[in-house]
Amino acid sequence: MDHTLHCLRDIPQCRDAFYLAQKQGDGYRVKFKLDDASYGNVLALMDQFPVGSDRDHQFFAVSATGMHNGDGILRNATFKTCFEFPRCDSVCNVTGGGTCDTPPNLDYTLRVPFLLVAHVVCMCLSWGCMLPFGVLCARHLRLSPYKPLGKPVWFQGHRLLQSIGLLLQLLGLVFIMVYKRASHFKLPHELVGIVVVLLGTLQPVNACFRNLACVGHPKPDGTKTVARQIWEYVHKGFGITAVLLGILNLIFGLIHVRKLHFDNRLVIGAGMWVAFVTGTLVIAGIVLEIKRHVCTPKEDSTLDSSSCSSAGS
Repeated sequence: MDHTLHCLRDIPQCRDAFYLAQKQGDGYRVKFKLDDASYGNVLALMDQFPVGSDRDHQFFAVSATGMHNGDGILRNATFKTCFEFPRCDSVCNVTGGGTCDTPPNLDYTLRVPFLLVAHVVCMCLSWGCMLPFGVLCARHLRLSPYKPLGKPVWFQGHRLLQSIGLLLQLLGLVFIMVYKRASHFKLPHELVGIVVVLLGTLQPVNACFRNLACVGHPKPDGTKTVARQIWEYVHKGFGITAVLLGILNLIFGLIHVRKLHFDNRLVIGAGMWVAFVTGTLVIAGIVLEIKRHVCTPKEDSTLDSSSCSSAGS
């Protein structure tokens, strides 16, 4: 396959995912998995080339010699470089017993490292739960008369959920950067993730601007300064954009993990969580939006706001 030495040797998740591939049509399929001894030998071969060598960003191929009994696992294999592409590509010869035939649908399932699990859990809890529900809380609990600790319940709930969500997203970012060694952020999931984290991190920063004298809070009659209106557009716009991109990026993440052949239990578990929370958010958002419009007093209506004080609670 068209990989460079740097790609194979220096990226942590790549070092956990070696196998011998065979060309099939326009792509490749898993031809042989490697046992522990074979895996150690191929790592040792690559590590003989120091970081910064001329081979780092060039095509890197090997030929392997080992034992195979038909189960798809190459045992006690030794490796040597084979840079004369494509002479050693997908060539298999049998000497002294064994077979080149492998199961036709041989798949490679990677163990799931702790740091990746921690990243997935943190992002599912933040962008897949806390932060979206914090937005719903701010929009749909404003009619509630409750004021715990002297602050409206919508504000308390919004601040609490967003604070926890922000902490979880930052932890998730740290976990994945440590796992990937802060390298190779270039795929759609990774690029969108960086944008989402930046938007999420900026939200508590621009929230502080509401206390500026030129911004202020809405007056008792509902009028707002121009600066306040601009601030609300920015704060709400960034927040809604981040939430939508965050949920979308969770789906990108599931696709990304699936393509990397990690254990399906991680994909299935995270997928069920994302589906459940997304469905709950959509249903809750629709129901609460209907109640919000029904319960919002009109100028020509005798409906008193207190009659809908539980809207969104």
